[in-house]
Amino acid sequence: MAEAATAAGPGPRRDPPGGPRGPGVIGGSTVRDMAEMARGARMTADDRERLGAQLEKDYGKGRSMAELAEGIGTSQGRVRTILLERGVVLRPRGGAVRKPDPKRQELAAAVAGAYGKGESATDLADRHGVSAGTIRNLVKAGGGTLRPRGGRRASS
Repeated sequence: MAEAATAAGPGPRRDPPGGPRGPGVIGGSTVRDMAEMARGARMTADDRERLGAQLEKDYGKGRSMAELAEGIGTSQGRVRTILLERGVVLRPRGGAVRKPDPKRQELAAAVAGAYGKGESATDLADRHGVSAGTIRNLVKAGGGTLRPRGGRRASS
């Protein structure tokens, strides 16, 4: 006959489901292991720090939040939250950020100078083969100030 359990004390120590730290807790993992993390799983502070550092690095290299989220199998919202917690300044939505074009910067400075000396946006647009709206954007990019629209008013 089998022996009955005694009330002398608990049996051998058993880890809870999911390991010694409990279900869903990731301990001592690497950033690469984060990709295998279950959605919604809790992370230790060290894990979150390592993940945040890697996300910040990759985001700084131009990867999108969608790419980062897909890479680690989590939501874009979670990636966004982690980046904001680290003080990362997020890029505007809607695509890649243009790198400054030296030719455009030079043109912007020249257009802003000519506009500042009194030339009209329409005349500058005709000379450069672009729209007046593009000229206004170039004036702003070149550090100039736009005049009110409508040209010169006749004095009464």
